[in-house]
Amino acid sequence: MTPCRSNGNRKLLFLAILVTTVSVYTQAAALEAREDLEVLYPPQFTTNRIVGGEDAPEDLAPYQISLQSLKGRHFCGGAIIDKRWVITASHCVAGAKPEKLKVLTGAYNLKNHTGKYYFADRIVMHCSYNNPAYANDIALIHLNRSIEFDEHTKAVEYDSEPLKDGDELVLTGWGTLSLGGEVPQMLQTLTVKYVPFKECRAAHDNSTWVDIGHLCTFNDKGKGACHGDSGGPLVHNGKLVALVNWGRPCAKGFPDAHARVSYYYDFIRTTLSGCLREPEKPKEPAKEPPKEPEKEPAKEPPKEPEKEPAKEPPKEPEKEPAKEPSKEPEKEGEKEGEKEEEKVTSASSSA
Repeated sequence: MTPCRSNGNRKLLFLAILVTTVSVYTQAAALEAREDLEVLYPPQFTTNRIVGGEDAPEDLAPYQISLQSLKGRHFCGGAIIDKRWVITASHCVAGAKPEKLKVLTGAYNLKNHTGKYYFADRIVMHCSYNNPAYANDIALIHLNRSIEFDEHTKAVEYDSEPLKDGDELVLTGWGTLSLGGEVPQMLQTLTVKYVPFKECRAAHDNSTWVDIGHLCTFNDKGKGACHGDSGGPLVHNGKLVALVNWGRPCAKGFPDAHARVSYYYDFIRTTLSGCLREPEKPKEPAKEPPKEPEKEPAKEPPKEPEKEPAKEPPKEPEKEPAKEPSKEPEKEGEKEGEKEEEKVTSASSSA
């Protein structure tokens, strides 16, 4: 075993403290969803944050959702991936009860909007989610009814194409414009650049907290995701590539780490295929059973009995009985005639 180095331990401890600070505020807001209690934290510590962002144009991100407690408190972001499913970060919903969550779609202004609310009925976290290391930090939320799609509300597609160093991604979410600053109600957006895995890990002192399931981004110092932008989507050419996981707060010149969606494609696919259409299946069997009995029994039984019994029985009796009986009676008649002649002859001779 390689002995632990004190400097490395100090750096890892420093990173752990910073990321824990990032997490604590999101968890404080999520606590309301877990316990349905009013948590006494300042509003700026309970909302998503995109430092250095700007108001997003309307309909820039129709896939964007606001994950809220039943009291309407926004605490995480996410994205619509199907009519009954949204995707977010596991640490947003860890320990939460589905019935304590609601999802807002089609909104850009959290206070003044015409969006629709949907309620969660199931939470599926990655089975290998590791907190506080934020490995496999991805989760799916199943909704109690289908999302109504329109020009403001749409599902986002996945992007499986490999990214190149410097590729631009679009990050969206709600929150303060700076750490502890003002809380904007409008959806914020920021363009960030993709950072290759090796460079990202090196920037974080080769910490194992950056693993192959992560996708890293960076912008100028003073711009980037911050604690609470958790679960928010990052897209490339309009397709989903990652979900916000963690970063050193806040926009201090280090790459941010996000859950790489393509890495978790099997988890997403198997979850959706196993649960997506369960509520709709009972409708189909109700239509099929009445149709099959009406068609098959009506056609088959009448045809077979009419053909076979009608042809075979009449042929055999007509041939054999017609030949044999006609010959034998004629012979017997001749014999009787001979007997009559013998009687007449014997009678005449006796006379």
